[in-house]
Parts: sequence; structure tokens; C-alpha cells
Amino acid sequence: MTEAFDPYHKWLGIPPGRRPPNHYEMLGIALYESDLDVISNAADRRMSHIKTFASGPQAKISQMLLNQLSEARVCLCTDSSREAYNLELQEELGEPGGGDSKATVAGTSSLKEVAARGSGYWLGMTLLIASLIVCRMAFTHGQTVFANYQLELAELEKAAEAKAKNADDKEEVVVAPEPEPEPEPEPEPEPEPEPEPEVVVQAPPPVKIEPEPEPRGKEPGSNFYREIDGAFGSLLDYDYRKFRQHRAAAQAMFEDQQLDKETVEENFKVIDEIGDSFVSLWKLVDAVVPKVPRKKVLKLGGNARIQVLKAMDGKLEVKFPGGDKETYLRKDGRTPVYGDMPPNLATYLAERAIKVKMMADELDLSLAKRGVEFFRFIKPDELPNDPRDRWSVIKKDWQLTADDK
Repeated sequence: MTEAFDPYHKWLGIPPGRRPPNHYEMLGIALYESDLDVISNAADRRMSHIKTFASGPQAKISQMLLNQLSEARVCLCTDSSREAYNLELQEELGEPGGGDSKATVAGTSSLKEVAARGSGYWLGMTLLIASLIVCRMAFTHGQTVFANYQLELAELEKAAEAKAKNADDKEEVVVAPEPEPEPEPEPEPEPEPEPEPEVVVQAPPPVKIEPEPEPRGKEPGSNFYREIDGAFGSLLDYDYRKFRQHRAAAQAMFEDQQLDKETVEENFKVIDEIGDSFVSLWKLVDAVVPKVPRKKVLKLGGNARIQVLKAMDGKLEVKFPGGDKETYLRKDGRTPVYGDMPPNLATYLAERAIKVKMMADELDLSLAKRGVEFFRFIKPDELPNDPRDRWSVIKKDWQLTADDK
């Protein structure tokens, strides 16, 4: 009896055991892995490999595994869903026997049915028998044609012999040649008719055939705009790491749900530009902080004035008019964010750096300048509550910064 096809083992290298595997086994990463880059890269590799089987005899199995890999990535790329899943997985692994055996058997059975339907044994036998029948019919037809041809040739030979025999039996008859008739006078040539005027027919103009537009995907729903809005909100919370998480979740929705490419790419272009301007703005702040003179009074606009008490690498201490002191420290991470620094102070420092063209060889200062204008005037408390409406206002405000350049 043929052994059942196990795609988890054959395609993903997951040893036989509990079926279906958990999310970490599906992606081939360590149990409880939390690094988003590791999770996202592993999912990309797995899904690219499984897509190579999409056009083969196990196409349905391939699609089933792609759905499971997509579910694993979306779950593990968000902190809240990953933590909830880890709790469930810990309880499941703590049970004797490795989990619910009924679910494992059911999953394996469905794959066996799909694999069984892919067998081509009877199809091959049917094609072989049909080929033999066609060959036999062609051979018989050829024999019949050749036999008919031989009969016709024999009849022609007999008719020729009979004709020759009859010619020998008849006497030769001499027939006198008839006198040649006198030539008739040649008729006078008729006058040539006048040529008719040439009629010029203009060809119709070529018909331009417009290509049919490609079918559009589904319009993004509220969940997609919730992830985009979450990415923007992470920037306002000085958390660029969460910005990347929400951006990755929106990308996964686009790929898994086959959303409209034109609409999605337009929104991705805006949120990516805002994210890049955020990074550039804070890099300029980090570069200019150590260069701010001590006891310098900064005029932030209007009546807002603060005095610098201490400025050094990664630390800025200021004094407000009421006598309150505040210290801003650089947070750990590749993006040098100073947690809780007021937006008007951060944009003021970045603008000073832009005027003297600091880091001009490393950053796009025009994009950083747009970020200064955008984060200086954005008012999160006045934005609509609905994620789709909020993002519509944010996108419009960002596009206005390009018009002000």
C-alpha cells in the first residue's frame, strides 16, 4: 500500500508527529521567537518555496499550506496576538499526548484525500488503451486503401491491352488531306476606348483598440486602515519599532487578501515617506543637541521660550519660564529618538540643523524639512476617531507639505 503524502515533511522538513504543526514549526524558527525580522524573513522564505508547487498535481495542498503560513505570520508579527498564542501553545504542550489527537487525524485525513485525488493511474491506462485502438484502426484503413489501388491498376492494364488488340485487327485507312481555306481579310482595328477616370478610394482611418483594463483587487477594509493608522500613531508615541510592526501587518493583508494594488501602493507611499521623514528629523536632532550652547534661550515660536542648561551627546536639559526643569534622554535603538521631547522643541532643533545643512551627505534634507512642517502642525486630538477617516486627513496634510516646498 502506497504511503500517504505528507507535505509538512516533504516540503517543509517538519518531522512526522503532531499535525498540523504550530506556527513556529510552520515557519521553521525557534519556539517563542519574538524578533519581527526573523519571523517575517522566515515566512517569506517558506511561502516562496511552497508557491513553486502551486501549478503541480498538489496545487490544493500548496494553497492549504500557503494559508497556514500566512496565518502564522500575521499572528506572530503582532505582539498582542503572539502573546495570546504563546499562552495557548504553552497549555497545549503541557498536556500529555501532544494536544488534540482528533484535530491531528482530521488534518492528516484531508491531506490524504487531496493526494489520493491526484493519482493518475487510471488516466494513464485509459490513454494507453485508446492509443492501441487508434493505431489498429489506422493500420486497417491503410490495408484497405492499398488493396483498392491494386484492383484499379489491374483494370487499367486490361483496358490498355484490349485497345491495342482492336487497333491491330482494323485495316489502315488513308485519308486525303483537305485543301487549305483562303485566308480571310483582316478586320480593321476598332478604335481604342477612352480610359475611364481613375477613382481614388481613401482607406478608412485605423481603428485604435484599447486594451482591456486589468481586473482590480478588493478595496482595503477597516482592518487595513487600522494598521496604517497604528503605524502613524506609533510615530507620535516615539516608537519606530511598533511603526515597522504595523507596516508589516498591513503588507501581509495586502498579499493575503489580494487587495487593490493601486490603492494600497498609494497609501504605502505616504506612510513610508512619513516614516522616513520621522527618522531623518530625529537623526538631525541627535546631531545638533551636543552643539547647542549652554544657557542659550531657544525661541520656539509665539511666547514659548526655554533655556538650555546642559547639552551633550544623548542628553538635553532645559528650563521652562516657570522654573520647571526637564531632561530628555536618547532612547535605545537604531533610530535616535528622545522620548517625551515636545514636538515643537524637536522640530525647532531639526530646523536649525537643516539651515546649516548638517548631515547633507547622509540624509534627504528636503524630506526632513517636510517632516518638520508636518510634525510641527499635526494635531492628533483633532483627528477623526474612525481609522479610515483619520488616515484620509493625515494623508491630505502630508501631501500639503509637498506643495509648500
